[in-house]
Amino acid sequence: MSIEHRYKGMSRIELKKFRFVYDGVFSLKGFLGAFYSYLESQDYCSRVDEKKFDEGFYLQQDTAKGKNLQIWWRVEKDWWLSPKKASMYRVDLNITIFVRGMKEVEFLKDGKKQKADKGEIEIELSGNRIVDPKGTWADHKWLKKHKDFIFETLFQKRNDASFGWVFGEIAGVHKFLKEYFRTPGSEGSRTMEEYGSKRPQE
Repeated sequence: MSIEHRYKGMSRIELKKFRFVYDGVFSLKGFLGAFYSYLESQDYCSRVDEKKFDEGFYLQQDTAKGKNLQIWWRVEKDWWLSPKKASMYRVDLNITIFVRGMKEVEFLKDGKKQKADKGEIEIELSGNRIVDPKGTWADHKWLKKHKDFIFETLFQKRNDASFGWVFGEIAGVHKFLKEYFRTPGSEGSRTMEEYGSKRPQE
């Protein structure tokens, strides 16, 4: 689903977009497992509720220079006024993973041969703040007339805080990526099983 179609009729602000690129030795399976586990720890997805995770697109091409892949992950998380009341805001992370020229390589670890992937991996992320994601306020018989006043004036502090919340979520992903790839070549021996997870829809 395209981003434009996904947000049709919704109040959306794209707050930040970044690209993270790593070129070297890594484990694609291990990285995807670790990334999924991180998102799960932040309540963006769940192995119990498969509907919380959307791998909207997967493309693999084999070329003379290696495998090229493109993967879309679309995840979201609500910010509630209270546990039993309507969601006021939602953060959406639109993640696109590009892998270019990936080939299998071997390396030695503790005197034993290990297999890993080598190539370029790029993660592109856009973080979006959604107001009234389920339309609860907009569809209410009298609240809908005062929605803008409620969110921008009456709940101004919450409205302002929601921006910081979304920026914090985006920063968390960036930090995870930097920490995961901090030591070139160190990820080759990691496997998905080490993270207690498996790649969804595989």
